[in-house]
Amino acid sequence: MPYSNTTRRLYALESFHLTLFLWLLLCATFSPEAYSETVLSSNKYIDRDTVWSKVDSPIIIRRSLRIGKNATLEIKSGTNVIVSGTFQIEKGATLKLEPGTIIKAVGGSYSTRINVYGRLMANGTESNPIIFTSINYSDNDGPDGFEREQKSSVPGDWVGIDFMKGSSGRLEHVVIQYAGKKKSSYPRASVKVYSGDVAIKNSTVSMGDGSAVYLNDIACSAILEK
Repeated sequence: MPYSNTTRRLYALESFHLTLFLWLLLCATFSPEAYSETVLSSNKYIDRDTVWSKVDSPIIIRRSLRIGKNATLEIKSGTNVIVSGTFQIEKGATLKLEPGTIIKAVGGSYSTRINVYGRLMANGTESNPIIFTSINYSDNDGPDGFEREQKSSVPGDWVGIDFMKGSSGRLEHVVIQYAGKKKSSYPRASVKVYSGDVAIKNSTVSMGDGSAVYLNDIACSAILEK
């Protein structure tokens, strides 16, 4: 029996809807911009070489993270990491950051800091720096992505980066913002080098509470170069 015009229109509409649904499903499945959220809700210990990438971003560390001896954590370009506690690189461990990595610290606690007992390698580029900043930082703050101050961000939102005895590090084309949170008699600075072999080049430390860089040990090797 031949179909009526109304039936043909219904079949055509259903076919269109099915085609649209399949197209949207394919886009959601294969789009390179489809990211997931990774939440580490308990204290995390990394005991083997690990890679974090943009597709896992944002990676939210709700407590503390420790990179164990002989382990390397490599964070790929464009990855966003949110830290609520202590991010610790233990002796013999390495944290490697690629250009475009953004690490945001949740303020309010003196434990929100990066402690380096091992090695921190943060090598950005002039056009794609590595950023350590406050959780209140917005990627769309300014035309270059990080220079316009957020009204809700304040100096001392988080502690900063501490290089401890025996540590080493290289910070090149790095931006550090809103650090310097102070506790009791500890020095107030965004980057503190208590002892170690540290090079800081072509980097910017801004909007912090206190000094930009504090050198505690006269015997430590620190290179500051712009």
